[in-house]
Amino acid sequence: MARARTLVAVSAAILAVATSAHVLESANADHRHTASTAPAWPGSGSPALAPVPPRVDKPNILLVMTDDMRADDLKWMPNTRAFFAEHGTDFRNSFAPTPLCCPNRASYLSGKYAHNHHVWWHETPWGYGAFDDSHTIGGALQQAGYQTGYVGKYLNRYGIAAPKADPTAAPWTYVPNGWDDWRATPDAVPVPMSNPLWGSTYNYFATTVNDNGVLEGHQGQYNSNVLVDEGLDVLRQFEGGGKPWYLQLNSLAPHHGDPVESDDPIGDGMETPARPDWVKGRFDTEIQRGLGVPVDGQPERDVRDKARITRRMKPLTDSDRSDILALSRQRAETLFAFDRQLGRVLHELQTSGQLDHTIVAFTSDNGYMEG
Repeated sequence: MARARTLVAVSAAILAVATSAHVLESANADHRHTASTAPAWPGSGSPALAPVPPRVDKPNILLVMTDDMRADDLKWMPNTRAFFAEHGTDFRNSFAPTPLCCPNRASYLSGKYAHNHHVWWHETPWGYGAFDDSHTIGGALQQAGYQTGYVGKYLNRYGIAAPKADPTAAPWTYVPNGWDDWRATPDAVPVPMSNPLWGSTYNYFATTVNDNGVLEGHQGQYNSNVLVDEGLDVLRQFEGGGKPWYLQLNSLAPHHGDPVESDDPIGDGMETPARPDWVKGRFDTEIQRGLGVPVDGQPERDVRDKARITRRMKPLTDSDRSDILALSRQRAETLFAFDRQLGRVLHELQTSGQLDHTIVAFTSDNGYMEG
């Protein structure tokens, strides 16, 4: 069982278990979400419109989920830190029972442990195809009177494996029950690369979106920009819906993904995320060694009490440390790029008058160990 820092979204309407690396929560109708000492998120210094009166006694809920993010990676996200600095709650003593993307995402969506939802791994037969998503947090909140939206990464192999709830559906255009607005990213689309619809969840510059059963191609556009654009579109439609809303915005950052870049490390098995050119090199001076690698260069010298897979690992070489350093820098750059886009969402909540009756939570699907 992996112990990790977590921030959990809580309200009487939420039916969920948050099993993540780091979660931050902010919800208070009597306070502004600004910080005087942290970097300002866009709009934090500008006046908000008059708050929109709540339509019912239930708050809106925005859940932002990153992918494979460490707790200390939050350092590279100034807008997120500023937003939660004064009135957020940081849950540091929480646990990821199955710290892998697919099982933990299934646990968040279902409120169940892996031995109950049967997603044990990423691949067949224990991956997405084993998950019955006919009733998840989306459907539970619909029953509680919410508009529900989902944007970004779903479970691993979504778009490839047949959905258990509807095995005859085309996987890449399948929309689960319980979501009023569905903008998830298929892991693959059965078209050639020359087709404008070609793309993947794991390609930062070719993200295909399943927009409520219709594919949209976004070749050449950066993943974080695409997903936040989609999320803002959902938010603005929900604003006039007359109901409280729940929106889950799922970032690929800082998970590794294509395309391969010229400055990527070449070490065996070392995969990194892709970033836009404008952010490359931003943290080279600040990050002098890989996160998880101590000054002496060896994370833990005596691993005799650890699992077999760890006991078999060799000590880090100079080449390993160089690769982990490159990975840490690229992950930081990817998160910084996402954070800039996330600032647009926070600004929208403020200027639309929704912020004072919206719960905002930030988490990762699971933690990540480097070194």
